[in-house]
Amino acid sequence: MRSFQAKDFEKAVGPMARTYASPIAPPVCAVCAGTGWLRRAVPFGAPDWGTVVACECTLQQSQAELSRRLPPAQRAMTFCNFQPYSLSQKEAMALALELASAAPGFSSLLLIGRVGVGKTHLAAAAVSWYQQEASDAGRLGSARLVYVPALLDGWQAAQEDGLDGFEEAYRPWRDRGLLALDDLGAEKDTAWRLEKLSRLVNDRWESRLPTIVTTNLHSQAWLAGMPQDLRTAGERIISRIADQRPGWSRVVEMLGRDARGGG
Repeated sequence: MRSFQAKDFEKAVGPMARTYASPIAPPVCAVCAGTGWLRRAVPFGAPDWGTVVACECTLQQSQAELSRRLPPAQRAMTFCNFQPYSLSQKEAMALALELASAAPGFSSLLLIGRVGVGKTHLAAAAVSWYQQEASDAGRLGSARLVYVPALLDGWQAAQEDGLDGFEEAYRPWRDRGLLALDDLGAEKDTAWRLEKLSRLVNDRWESRLPTIVTTNLHSQAWLAGMPQDLRTAGERIISRIADQRPGWSRVVEMLGRDARGGG
């Protein structure tokens, strides 16, 4: 008796046989053989000999994933379509671009101004630029813009699951390559929320990680709106994000016409 062949199976069940066929595996990258990483091609003994870098396939996949995480409105906010009408808007744009680039001369940028002058637009543009710069340099870049009240709400929900839940939610924001905190002062202030926000700002300040903060309020107006017992935490945050010693923070009060794509 001859053995049962695959063609007999398809003949017996008809087109349904093809429905259950194994899916076709995605093509394997010919450069890294599917590992996603490469060693630098440098002479033995060179400073970066043996260093592992991301393959182009990994960078493209990472860039696509990071782009998908950005809301469509944020993806549309770029340096190319920002319209600066005043000197302060031009200064803010130049500093945001510098902070998102490979070797900025400072570690944080505070943008102050009324609604519509382009604070969020520049923060979102810096996030996208940082990710693209990382990809072009052959490294992975993690950058994100987040609305401060939403960030604190998420942490508070995680805290309800226990301390480990909060710490797990906190670490990715502390360690991001570039973080843009949008609309400081719009949050509902409590001792717990201000303490966690202060911790984030301080941790990133100590690590010199690039951070952008946008707000509608001057520091004194923000502090004046707090209960007296919360002002110490507020002052601690201000002392970090507005530390204008050389190499630390730059502060720009943005004036001028409506430059939005985002506020």
